[in-house]
Amino acid sequence: MKGSDNIAVKNKIGIFFLLSAIIFRILTLPTSPGNFYGPAHYYNLYLPDFGLNSDIAILPHASKTVLSMYLLNKVTLEVLGDILLLHQAIYVMQPLLVFCSYYLFFTFIGVRDYKIFLSGFLSMILGWPGIVLILGMVVLYSFFKVGREFFVLALISFSTLTLYWHSSHMLFFVILLSISGFILVIKIIFKNQAGKVNQYIPTRIVLVTLLSTFVWVWGRKLYGSQNLLSSFREYFYLKRLLEGLFSKGAFVPPEYLYYDPLYARFDPIFDALRYVLYLATFIITLSTSFKALKLNKREEMLGLPLIVGSGAFMFLYYLATYTFGPAPILVFLIPYSLNILTKKMVNRKSFALIMIFFVVLLTITGIYGQYKGIRSSPEFNQDFITFSPPIQWLTEHKAEITIISDANTLGYMTIWYGKNSLYHKSELHFVSIGNYYYQKLYTGNYERRGDIIFVYNYELYRKNLMFESLQAWNKYKPLEPLVVLKNRLNVVYSSQKIWITT
Repeated sequence: MKGSDNIAVKNKIGIFFLLSAIIFRILTLPTSPGNFYGPAHYYNLYLPDFGLNSDIAILPHASKTVLSMYLLNKVTLEVLGDILLLHQAIYVMQPLLVFCSYYLFFTFIGVRDYKIFLSGFLSMILGWPGIVLILGMVVLYSFFKVGREFFVLALISFSTLTLYWHSSHMLFFVILLSISGFILVIKIIFKNQAGKVNQYIPTRIVLVTLLSTFVWVWGRKLYGSQNLLSSFREYFYLKRLLEGLFSKGAFVPPEYLYYDPLYARFDPIFDALRYVLYLATFIITLSTSFKALKLNKREEMLGLPLIVGSGAFMFLYYLATYTFGPAPILVFLIPYSLNILTKKMVNRKSFALIMIFFVVLLTITGIYGQYKGIRSSPEFNQDFITFSPPIQWLTEHKAEITIISDANTLGYMTIWYGKNSLYHKSELHFVSIGNYYYQKLYTGNYERRGDIIFVYNYELYRKNLMFESLQAWNKYKPLEPLVVLKNRLNVVYSSQKIWITT
């Protein structure tokens, strides 16, 4: 009776976590649709063929890799009728979707008493991409535990949502490779169980996955390379690797980098906490997995291929972006470690201390990360309606022109451009400012051209919001209003918040 009472309490706490996450999001609704790449994806929903190979799209080839996302969003947009409402609905529903995905994940890996508690807790700290990766893991795990019928169902579910984050393809691919290879090794070691292993993952899957991974990763990176050796040296450049561990994808000269006094004070502390958390996760997963291997506990052995897969993903992700990508640690290894701990593979006192360690670190780093986004992102600090009059003016006064600005200003303007079908009136091209244009504008060396317009967002400077670029994950400090005078630009339109200059 006491055991069932404890489970009920844990379940209530888990539901409390979930409801808290949803209420928090209702109280912090975005005021503009998305951030960074998000607005450009929303813009494509209004273009013919989702902007595929379109001259006026910011991301003209995106629908090739995120088609299912576009289809799902397009259907939802038709129902809701408003793009900001669509984005707000996704924002609010995200914890519930994460909760359901983790509940399914924990069910597959054999968690009993802590499913609702852990799912509720993780719904507070993980974002939308986590749903994709969890569903991918469910597909993988179905190789081990369930029949073909459910595997087909899981595969359909995964293929429906999987393209919400293109990097999930790489992660799903690598972990499939790792688990397949892991089972192949077991088959070689324990030859008497070869028939049983073959029942779950045939050797051909290993071979096809290995070949596909090699072709997909290295083929596209090295295609057309004149000097193969130079390409490999570039990938393994140690200084760049060390920068990537802490740059968070923003390779910007220090004088241009976004600065907030609060972040300057607390970022090093929270970065250190994050890396301590990652290291502890690897240690716990490794130690418990080897212990499970000795005890022949098959389900707990899953930690070994998860570590290999996560390491492989982060290595390949670095080769592609020069950025340390901790997604598999957050999405797989930490939940897996929490699950292992609930199975009492350590003594009671150690279990309590480690659980407190994980919960405290995940909570404070998660809250800090969300606070940073709300404090410094245009998504939460600018009114979407602000960007409608400027794009209307441009279509009425310019038949064909290229517009340069930060990623969010461009994105919000293009959504109005597509939503009102203004592309039938004029042909506007949109270019996100990167290092080249930012340096020119910042130093006063920008060369005025008749075919390019610079759109200045005064609100970024007034509120000290991030000036983001679609070049890598570059985040610049907002340009001062003096940039207009320094570069001798003419302001041809002003709504006080948005200036159009030539």
